[in-house]
Amino acid sequence: MVPGMGPSRRRYWKLTRAGEINANPQTIEQRAAAFAAGATTRGGHSTLVVVRDEDGLHDFLIMPDTATADSAAISLAQCVAARLNPLDDPPDLSFTPAVAQLWWRRSSAGIRATQAGTDLAEVSRILGNTLPMDSWVAAVVRSPHRLERRWWSNWLAYRMGTVRPTHHSTVREALITTIWAGSQSPAVTADVLDSVASSLPGFDVGTRAHRPPRLAHLVMWLMVAALMLTPSVLTLTPLPIPAWLSAFTWAVSLGGAGAATGLGVAAWRRILPTRDARIRRGLPVARLPKPKYRVRPPRRPGTLHTEHVGAEDRGDGGAYPLRREALMLGPHIPASLIAPHAGVLSGAATTRSRGVPVEMTRNIGPLIGHDHAGGPVHVSSADTARGLAVLGEPGSGKSILVQNVLAHSMLERVSPLGLPGFPGRHNSLVSFETKLDGAKAALDWARAVGDKVALVEVANPDSWAIDLFAVPGTIEVKALHFTNALQYAFADGSIRDESFRTLKMVLTGALAVTDDMTERLDGVRAGGSPIYYASIFMGRAGDGPATALAAAVHDAHEQATGEGRTGTDASIAWESLVLMYGPTVTTSQRAALQRAPGNKIDQLLALDHFFAPARRKFSWADLIDGHKAAIVLTGRDSAGNIMESNMEQLMSSLLMFSLRYNIERTCAGWEAENRWVSIFADELKELAGSSPDIITWLRNKGRSYGVRPHFATQYPAQLDTQVRDALLSFPTLIAFKQNSPAIARELIDDFGGDGTDWSSADVLGLAPFHAIVRASVGHQRQAPFSFASAYFIDSATGLPDVDRFRHMQGYDQLPAIGQPATDQPAIGHVPGGGRA
Repeated sequence: MVPGMGPSRRRYWKLTRAGEINANPQTIEQRAAAFAAGATTRGGHSTLVVVRDEDGLHDFLIMPDTATADSAAISLAQCVAARLNPLDDPPDLSFTPAVAQLWWRRSSAGIRATQAGTDLAEVSRILGNTLPMDSWVAAVVRSPHRLERRWWSNWLAYRMGTVRPTHHSTVREALITTIWAGSQSPAVTADVLDSVASSLPGFDVGTRAHRPPRLAHLVMWLMVAALMLTPSVLTLTPLPIPAWLSAFTWAVSLGGAGAATGLGVAAWRRILPTRDARIRRGLPVARLPKPKYRVRPPRRPGTLHTEHVGAEDRGDGGAYPLRREALMLGPHIPASLIAPHAGVLSGAATTRSRGVPVEMTRNIGPLIGHDHAGGPVHVSSADTARGLAVLGEPGSGKSILVQNVLAHSMLERVSPLGLPGFPGRHNSLVSFETKLDGAKAALDWARAVGDKVALVEVANPDSWAIDLFAVPGTIEVKALHFTNALQYAFADGSIRDESFRTLKMVLTGALAVTDDMTERLDGVRAGGSPIYYASIFMGRAGDGPATALAAAVHDAHEQATGEGRTGTDASIAWESLVLMYGPTVTTSQRAALQRAPGNKIDQLLALDHFFAPARRKFSWADLIDGHKAAIVLTGRDSAGNIMESNMEQLMSSLLMFSLRYNIERTCAGWEAENRWVSIFADELKELAGSSPDIITWLRNKGRSYGVRPHFATQYPAQLDTQVRDALLSFPTLIAFKQNSPAIARELIDDFGGDGTDWSSADVLGLAPFHAIVRASVGHQRQAPFSFASAYFIDSATGLPDVDRFRHMQGYDQLPAIGQPATDQPAIGHVPGGGRA
């Protein structure tokens, strides 16, 4: 690590051209802002470098190795229409002896409020014309601190003559930037910096080239050496000075002068760690200092009188608010440096072809369809493990594709191929369905390939259920878990602190209720669920049954205490309930606590049977740790039961929250152990709840826990912004026909379209069962292409054509499917009473 240069762990990319830059200024600024947000996290800094050699221009991005590095780099690549190519080593900039940086200087040039219509690619073209052979330009960026923003805003307000200036440097994502250059001579380096300053879009600050001092250190130490000799010279005067003192003075002076001269030579030879020496040592690994921070407040501008626009009426402009090497720029300005669009000088472009990349014609994962020539199209199992997103309007083919990938996972569970990246047998599987047809199709596939699954029909009292209270710990811990799930599932902010406390209180009490407590109580039935007993405590049957049930809990607590038993369920429950049913609590006080959260329990009572003790249940932990499979149907079930749409979303959200909790508790390190939890959802909106936290966790952290998310949605615009961003950032994105022009444009932007090769019409006009896919193979983003989705349902029987499916998916070498795998015990049932 080079001293003074920051953290040593960095990531490197080379950028190559991929189409034309989107000319929409808003799109450019948004993508640049996304880059800026992730490029300078935790006080880090990033470097953008352009190198000119005999092979042309080469553009590099260097960022700290943080969790946001990949997303920030992708945003920058999209901003400048480039493809990211990861590198193991940084570019070497040590071939240039003359290095300098841009410094601010006082200038009379006017500040421009906007740079609309500028072309980022033009910067690359200008660099291609002006950057000499064996030279480079770099921009080092960091985030400004709060005071720097304030100082800059005051200074800019004076310069522009308005209290609220509109300028690229006032956006929230503005970056403190230092621009460096290196070449074969100081004069050429200064010319390069002047060319860069004049070509950057919206750059309107006076600057000059400044070289890190080297000669100054030598001169300074030589002057010190001369001063050290001064006392010795005085001994040459006629003054009566003892000989011993004269000799001592000469010895000290000569020693000090020699030491100072040695330090001067060491500084000149870059042996001392001067700023110039540190910069030279960092050049072989492209490590340049980030812009310095200003510590001392600048001299403030005078009072700004907006009714007078003349400079003579605006008072004193104050001092430059930053260090002279620091320039406050909108994020698109430094980004424009590495736009790889200097014609042939930028090298060969990464072509955006509609043809299928060769890697995706091989058996690297599920076969999802065919190209225009009938060739196979596969998605990578290793890369879809980090997320598969499918978008499409109803009837476009979205659900069929998700079923095909689900069936592939089932087949892998029964007859694993053992190929790299394939999930194999140790793959727990959960599929959330909102439609009965989808659940039946999934069951048909399970039967066809020989897998065993449990069918959970939420609305069907005769079906299996998932025990959402089955978490380790006391009843208070279980109640807390369920209350957190409720807060996630209900509308954002509808369960506030007071309601949260009340719900946790009554659920804790409800979990302690036994049949012995209820057998002699009027208005309270035995064998109820925790939701039912919570409703009693919430006064839903009247205050009399509620106080009677609380008294029964209290009696059980007193009995346990009298017998010397501590920490019993009754004691834990009473400690919670005393706040509502203690001897000093009045009926009106109790009613005040019950009022706000009561409707949450009322809604859950509609599905009281799901939580009832008599219903057959298994836990998420049973399914996950045993690598079993389940299909969870929240819509109309096989018995004709149906839930209201709000209840479907509520139960889906509760189940998703509990599933994520159990994954986090159970599956740490599963990726390294090649153990997986595959989650499928045909409509992501039902699982997203009121908070984006669960879905973004699955996207950003789930991989290390073995989570393989496969999510689909009909209407991306209805998703929370963070959920939609997480979904669209999945490594594999498959887009069927969309009716929303806004979503189509967003997809085209993601595909890298410029309105020529890809346009909104390509998405809006897709035929049924045709889609565009943007995918990764080996963590490398592939060129987007279109394909026709595969269909494996026999038209005569309406059942899966499993033989053709096995053949097309590459399972021909395996024996024919007979009985299901013996190490996959059944935990569920299928319609009609049979077990799957």
